[in-house]
Amino acid sequence: MTSDQLKVINRVWHIEELKEERFEAYEAFHSHTFETYYWSFEKIKPALKQWKIHVAIKEDKIIGSVFTKKHSNESAEVYGCDVIEKYRQSALLSELMFETSQALLQEGVSEVLNFVPEGPYLDAALSIGAEVYGSYMCYHKTNFQGVYRQI
Repeated sequence: MTSDQLKVINRVWHIEELKEERFEAYEAFHSHTFETYYWSFEKIKPALKQWKIHVAIKEDKIIGSVFTKKHSNESAEVYGCDVIEKYRQSALLSELMFETSQALLQEGVSEVLNFVPEGPYLDAALSIGAEVYGSYMCYHKTNFQGVYRQI
């Protein structure tokens, strides 16, 4: 997505950039919500300057998050965006994607990439102006027992 593509949306949720005083709460949210992701908060925290993390807050609790890594001054990639199940069908996903994209584009990044599955995540990305460049299949296997044979 580029700044020309970003669509302004009506915002109703309280979203802010992650601050140090919320690190502990965010680590718990991130560990639960993104538990299968390579980029745990433990891995992100030492290189925090390369990351932009926005959180959605309701009644002083984190209910959603988007975390994005800057690959260069020109390019950034969203590595994760999710909200608690209760709010998944609301506009909150769109607002999180909008906030982080707008912040990065204002900092001079010319392109924000986001790999999203179909459903509410894709709908949210499209609602803020993202364009579909293509699709790919991802395969997942958890049990490798018997897959390799000894030679």
